Amino acid sequence: MEETDIFGVQDPESGQVGFVSVMGLLGEHRAVAVYLGREALNRFWEFYDPEDYPLPEEIFIIPQLQLQFVSRADLTDRDLEPIRACGFRFRGAGNWPLFRSFRPGFHPWYLEPGEVRFLACCLEQLLEMAPRIRRDPEALLPGAGHRYLVRVPKKEDGETVWTDRVRSFPPPGRREVALSLPRDVIVGLGKLPKLEVVLEVDVFGLLHEIDGYEERPELFFSLLAVDASTGNLVEFRPIRADEALYPGIVRALLATFLRNASLPQEILVKEPRLYHLLCPLQELMGIQVELVEELHFAEDYEDFIFYGIFPPELFGE
Repeated sequence: MEETDIFGVQDPESGQVGFVSVMGLLGEHRAVAVYLGREALNRFWEFYDPEDYPLPEEIFIIPQLQLQFVSRADLTDRDLEPIRACGFRFRGAGNWPLFRSFRPGFHPWYLEPGEVRFLACCLEQLLEMAPRIRRDPEALLPGAGHRYLVRVPKKEDGETVWTDRVRSFPPPGRREVALSLPRDVIVGLGKLPKLEVVLEVDVFGLLHEIDGYEERPELFFSLLAVDASTGNLVEFRPIRADEALYPGIVRALLATFLRNASLPQEILVKEPRLYHLLCPLQELMGIQVELVEELHFAEDYEDFIFYGIFPPELFGE
């Protein structure tokens, strides 16, 4: 199965439909994801939009449950506890099960009881569907449009019986980003001079290990702005990775302009979605926004941050 071979499973408890996707055909990331609800399904399909491709780390803010197959070293003691209690052992790299829950604004976390039950249902239905799909690859193509085969539970003589249904889940259309700014901020931005400065601007996830946390930790993205001529750091600011991510990015960048008391002449970005997000600055402030293949200085900073080595200039030292 390819990642886009999707079918639905209706939760027997809540009635919500989760959409099952199998990853690993290329042998890179072997996992089963269950995208929770229509909005999560739509966010998944955005990753296949060549004109407005999301930031890669946005996968972490799509509500979903995952079973991943990893090496033993990737599991925490909390992951290993139920495996040991059940007496299981898994040999070889990439064969240990790792279960995670994804929610906007938070790091992937351990499953809660209701999530355990629903993911178990989805995995059981995957084991039912996979042989059918192998025999008939057209089994997941129930019709034209945004129609999906959904496995629906019903009670018969006190037992749960699963049946096939075909349901339509059309996308809502392109989402708009609502941004509100105080009047004094708007007035202040309008008075700023424009300097002959080119900024490299990027946004990326600040990921870290969850071992040692008692509660689900918050997840942040980072806005990074670097002077493209000198390589000097202009901005490094964390932004909570929830539904307000994009307004937060714009507000943080505008706050940078206000703090520096100037506007850049041009902004360079490498991510299509970030490019579309910042394009209105061309009309509103006359700042040229250009989509490029790579950012030289910004990517150097990101490499440091990814490996947990924070350059002193990030903290003004």
